[in-house]
Amino acid sequence: MQEPYSVTSVRLPRDLRARFDDLAQMSGRTRTDLIVEAMARYAEAETAFIAAVQEGMDDVGAGRHRSLEEITGEWVQRGLLSPKWQDESSPSDR
Repeated sequence: MQEPYSVTSVRLPRDLRARFDDLAQMSGRTRTDLIVEAMARYAEAETAFIAAVQEGMDDVGAGRHRSLEEITGEWVQRGLLSPKWQDESSPSDR
């Protein structure tokens, strides 16, 4: 059974709306379905990221410390960080 929907109005840049329209046409789905899926993925990823940051803050508060390699390895396993994260960051970010 499908969840009940509520209406929310969002202003999208024209180019982004056009991209969703193109994707809808190519996939045979509706723009709404694609935007809802994208928003659900974003909310899931952000929730997991915030939980991981809070977990780290709790560890520090409790005196538990880990190396950067341990933390990034765990985040890669959780899917919160790309396995190529070092390659993707610019030299100024390091």
